[in-house]
Amino acid sequence: MNNKKNKVFITGIVITILGIAVYSPIVSFIMASIFLISVIFIIKGFDPLPFIIIFSLSIIASFDLIKTGYLVIIGLSIIYLFYFLINKKYRRKIKISKYYMFFYIWVVYVGVQLIFLPQNESTWEHVRSLVFGVIIIWLMSRIIYSKERLRLIYLVWGVCIVLTIIVGYWEIFTGDSLRPTTAYPHLDVATVGFYNQNNYSFYLALSLPIIFYWLQGGFIQKVAGLLTIGSIFYLVYVNDSRSVILMIFISLCALIIKLFISGQRALGTTIIMILVIAALLNVDLFSNAYESIYSLNNDSDVSMNKRKELTISGVNIFKENPILGVGPGNSEYYMFSVGDKVHNFWLEILINYGPLILIGLISFFLSSLVMFFKNTPKEIRELMWPLLWTVIIFIPTSLTPSTIFNFQILWFLFGLMLCANTIIKNTKKGDY
Repeated sequence: MNNKKNKVFITGIVITILGIAVYSPIVSFIMASIFLISVIFIIKGFDPLPFIIIFSLSIIASFDLIKTGYLVIIGLSIIYLFYFLINKKYRRKIKISKYYMFFYIWVVYVGVQLIFLPQNESTWEHVRSLVFGVIIIWLMSRIIYSKERLRLIYLVWGVCIVLTIIVGYWEIFTGDSLRPTTAYPHLDVATVGFYNQNNYSFYLALSLPIIFYWLQGGFIQKVAGLLTIGSIFYLVYVNDSRSVILMIFISLCALIIKLFISGQRALGTTIIMILVIAALLNVDLFSNAYESIYSLNNDSDVSMNKRKELTISGVNIFKENPILGVGPGNSEYYMFSVGDKVHNFWLEILINYGPLILIGLISFFLSSLVMFFKNTPKEIRELMWPLLWTVIIFIPTSLTPSTIFNFQILWFLFGLMLCANTIIKNTKKGDY
């Protein structure tokens, strides 16, 4: 951009930040900090907008800043539209695929539900989550369309993961919490902005492949990656998120197999040695982790039996409302014990939105898995496998939290999947 456009851009962002400050000084401070970094980008001759959007979305997704996140998303949308007016580069046409259209149709579908179905407090929470989630997808689709941008998002997301881990250790060792209210304030666990420890463990599980990707870098990245993987395991262990602990062990085994197959035997052997040494030095910890995982198969386990009851209750609700569903966020009002969450993302979608939306969502996941696994060009295969693993991990771990529909990491992941599909298609065409 030329100097005149720089001045206009800076003035526009300052006005946006001051406007947001009226409603939330914290959000204004966050955006001002990002803006100052962006000014450095401008001085150095780089385009700051991709960094602004990627870093901001990664932060609100990593710390589950819901209300704060909404303000940030509004601010980012204003900034992008402002940029759209002063820079022709951001007026590029983007081919809308059927799965982009699926999310837009979902919004319209919810509008129809609101006309015919009852509304409750949680209804509008889900509607807001859907609308702002689609805006996240839209913003990501406008800026993440190349291999370089995808690498940038891996880097920024990885940094955010490390930041959450630092906060997680602080919460465990101090007994304090980043969030004013949590599900179990008397427990020394890590929630890091999420309502309970299972929600944060779910986020860590999704993030694990991004840290695996760091292992492809130089020595410092490898060391940082291994330390971060160890920290993720420890925090999930402290949080006693049994299914996530199991998923971490499975992911580590898959990683080691991949390293040996791809010829990185030295790194694979190193990881095995570290695991063996860590197990020998922390016998009790690994023994407790194993017993925790094994307890998932216990027929008398209270938590598992409760989830079975919730699943049965959810299936019965769907049988009574098999077409339109019960409406966004309304499932908890139809549960056998009113207020219970279904603890199953896929079943929750079926109950709230009916079979059409669930089929569309499953189709989106299956299509993305095929694209990442089978149809990715060889030159970007190493760039896509972390996302492939994240999508695979998401499918079972989405059953861990009580509900994930309001998590901004959910929509962040959907946006990333769509962007990756675009990058793969662009690479095949040689348009990147």
